[in-house]
Amino acid sequence: MMTHPSFSAAWLREAIGDLPSDGADLLGQGLWGPTVDLRDGTVLKLVRRQAGIGDGLDIQRNEAHVLAALDGRRLGPLEVPRLVAQGSFAAHTMAAAAGYGAWLRLTRVAGQPCGEARLAGLSAHECDRFAGNLGESVAALQGAASEALGSAAALDDRVSALLTGLAAASPADAELCATLAERLAAIPAERRGGFVHGDAHLSNLLLGEDGLICGVVDFAEAGCGFPEIDLAYLHWLPQLTTGARRSYEAAARPIDEAAYQLTGAIYALTGAVITEQGGQAGEAVGDRRLLGICLDALGLGRSRTVPAR
Repeated sequence: MMTHPSFSAAWLREAIGDLPSDGADLLGQGLWGPTVDLRDGTVLKLVRRQAGIGDGLDIQRNEAHVLAALDGRRLGPLEVPRLVAQGSFAAHTMAAAAGYGAWLRLTRVAGQPCGEARLAGLSAHECDRFAGNLGESVAALQGAASEALGSAAALDDRVSALLTGLAAASPADAELCATLAERLAAIPAERRGGFVHGDAHLSNLLLGEDGLICGVVDFAEAGCGFPEIDLAYLHWLPQLTTGARRSYEAAARPIDEAAYQLTGAIYALTGAVITEQGGQAGEAVGDRRLLGICLDALGLGRSRTVPAR
């Protein structure tokens, strides 16, 4: 399993200087690094230079850009973090020596992450209720963010960049990445220009006391793209798929099935490549299997789901 260095107070001081007197707590650990609760209503995200696909400095830059443009505005019923400060670690710092390249200080968003363990504990009725809320929340997030940003913020096409990064990280998958990029480019331009969160994973959705989604965090992969991108993780959550899709369509727009399968293929490939890069090829079997299912649905077959190594 891939391991990450734990944070230290020295690294936090290298980022923001004066730490709050109450200390700090580890709030969560993501692929790119930890999020630390500074106990003053703000959190500090430390970003490693290398972890997933791409460069951590680009990941940090993109999230800072998106959050600065949103400026902490509520997106419909959803609270999002406000950017307080951001920066990079100088080469001589201890944080840089531990692999960290940059940091973001954000306001803390209220709520508890919706993990798969919590989802597994829901009754059938509660699961249906949450599925409906999930679809509505994704629709609200996309619609409110697109309206709030308008044309004021130039957003990156993160999915196209992801495919480029995947091809570089896994040359055996380069041909498949090129094929998926062609399918992406074939989506009409007017469907690829709206706001997408880019990583609407359960862990980035925060729940209020009523069990409904009240906040969204981690905008590192946010940008412009086709709306089905934010439904990608439904491919891993069959118990939510029907209800979430139905409520999304009622609140926003019809789901394009080819685009839905395309985003499933791209994210399954991403998960597989990251896991394989971490030396756990056996654990990537599930993602490779899902990739094959999505490719079949797209009429692309299974011939490139398991690259030769």
